[in-house]
Amino acid sequence: MSLLDFLRIVSRNWYWLLLSALALAVLTWSSLKKQAPQYSSHSIINTGLVSNYTIESNEGASIDYAFTNNELQNIINVATSYQTMEELGLRLLAKVLDKRSGKGMLLPENRQDLEEKLGAKVLAKLRSKDPELLQLSLTHLRDRSRHGRVYQLLYSDHPLFGIEQLQTIMVERYGNSDMLKISYRTSDPGICQLTLKLLAEIIMETQLSLKKGQSGDVLAFFDEATRKSAAELRAAEDELLGFKVRNKVINYYEQTRFISGKKEDFDEMYYKEMMNLASADSTIQKLEGQLRQRVNLPRLNQTIMDQRKTLTELSTKISTMEIMPDSLEDFSTNDLRKLKRQAEKVRENIRNTVDETWMNTHMPEGLPVRDVLNQWLNSVLKQEESTARMQVIRQRQAEFVHIYDQYAPWGSTIRRMERQIDVNERAYLENLHSFNQARLHQINMMMSSNLKVIDEPVFPKKPEPSKKMMFVVMAFLAGLFIPLGLFIAMFLLDQSLNSVVRAEEKTGLQLASALPFVDKFKIGPKARVDFQAINDKAMQQLIHTLKMSNQGQQSPIVAFLSNRSGEGKSWLITRLAAYLEQKGQKVHLIKASDWVTKREQIQQGLQEQPAWVLVEFPALLEQSEHLPYLNEMHSSVYIAYARKVWSKADERALNRIKDCADKPAHLFLNALDLDHMEDVIGEVPKRRNMPRRWLKRMVTLQYS
Repeated sequence: MSLLDFLRIVSRNWYWLLLSALALAVLTWSSLKKQAPQYSSHSIINTGLVSNYTIESNEGASIDYAFTNNELQNIINVATSYQTMEELGLRLLAKVLDKRSGKGMLLPENRQDLEEKLGAKVLAKLRSKDPELLQLSLTHLRDRSRHGRVYQLLYSDHPLFGIEQLQTIMVERYGNSDMLKISYRTSDPGICQLTLKLLAEIIMETQLSLKKGQSGDVLAFFDEATRKSAAELRAAEDELLGFKVRNKVINYYEQTRFISGKKEDFDEMYYKEMMNLASADSTIQKLEGQLRQRVNLPRLNQTIMDQRKTLTELSTKISTMEIMPDSLEDFSTNDLRKLKRQAEKVRENIRNTVDETWMNTHMPEGLPVRDVLNQWLNSVLKQEESTARMQVIRQRQAEFVHIYDQYAPWGSTIRRMERQIDVNERAYLENLHSFNQARLHQINMMMSSNLKVIDEPVFPKKPEPSKKMMFVVMAFLAGLFIPLGLFIAMFLLDQSLNSVVRAEEKTGLQLASALPFVDKFKIGPKARVDFQAINDKAMQQLIHTLKMSNQGQQSPIVAFLSNRSGEGKSWLITRLAAYLEQKGQKVHLIKASDWVTKREQIQQGLQEQPAWVLVEFPALLEQSEHLPYLNEMHSSVYIAYARKVWSKADERALNRIKDCADKPAHLFLNALDLDHMEDVIGEVPKRRNMPRRWLKRMVTLQYS
């Protein structure tokens, strides 16, 4: 589309454009005429997602911008959620109805409107309530019925308390910071300020609740797990303690080490006593062999038998006290010393008995008998003592075997209990660490979600400047450009033949001439357009084209065809015949049916007197039986109504004409747009004022 086409669209439809623009401007003015003045305010909330210091903050740590943006968007979504708007509307209404805080908050006209909306009955129920009970009563009235006055007020487009109005609150990020800016416009200055305050409180309460809820479940889980693992650890420790108390085990590993050492000591003592006993037995046998000839040993043994028995008992007691003092309940060192004195006394008695019984004689080896007897007596005493000590040691070894039988299974049991305690302790410590981490994370989240209002909403003293004129201008422009856009779209999407270029492209025929569309209101003596001159030029072009197509023919036979009736075929033939007759040409007007029946007579008459023969064929989409005779015509003219839409049926009908005709038909457009007639005849003869002439020259770049 060229600039000239655009100006033509504007020129043809300027009155519709102006009418729609004025109508929309007047409608906008009338709708905004009763609009109340608007008051605006804002508040700024610091989220602290980046700037706040938290427990988990690290110096020099990088900032997670994706997390920050996500958290800011979450807070914005919380602030603009439907549930938040419901709570805000309820608190706002409760605050206004509260006598102590709501007095003087509303403009008089707005309070009167509120009282009319709620009604006297509802106001009477809410008049004597304190703030908390007032909000609970409003919640009850709202939820009780959807047809109630409170519900209808809150869930409506009321300019102060309606949820649709509250949803116009703007919550956005303040620049690139971690702050949020909340802006609001309404028709009451007090409500504007109060709404922003209450919304900030709701945002902070909801954000705090969400953060607690996010970490509360995790904290509760680890708290329960810590308590459970602590109880299991305590139960395992109590089980081990009970086992040790029942079996009198203080330190199993130290006790077993001590018992093992003691057993080895007793084994060594036993082997030593065995050696002493063997030595004593060998000495006794040797000495008895020497004394057998000089001393009556059986008699001597019989004499000291009781004393030896007493000495054996005393040696056994002394060995028991020395070897196993812990097995005696009333053991004391005084008793041990007393027993040793008694044993020594018995030994002296035995020695005295031996000394008194035998004389001082000599052995064959020259040794006195008394010395040999003393050696024998010492060996016997040594034998008795070793025997007694071995008896005590064997008793102690038997006790060790019994202790080993007890401690062997205790070891595996204690180790199993200790392993269970170790497992429970590690589980407890791990759960305790996780619990502490969860608490730390919760505290950190609470610190990071500590929202603060750093810019309180101010009370707007003056309403905003009125934008009525701007809206009226915008409405005027919209009313101007929207229809203009529709007209341009209609021009671009036009599928009719109302253009020379488009008609030739769709039909595939060469344009011979065209006649303009004539508006009956634009003809007459005062008409700006000279339609007669246009018609004369169009007829001249058509005749010239036909003459060039029928050169050498004294009597040109021209067929006139169209797809549908009413496209101007008969009218064109009549005008063409009249124009030829004015020029002194002989013309015959014949129907296609007459040509079929009388063509021989017509051809004879043409030989006698040459003339133009104009044959009118019927509409092809209605009757096409005469189409085969088209090849008998010297030329043909295809007439198309320029304002109709070209269809597939038109295309197929035209193809049949092309198949039957020997020569291509000439295209003639009827009712072509006057602006497009310049593409046919050149400059359209009409009166133009000076500005229009200069404008056209500038658009068409004709400066000379």
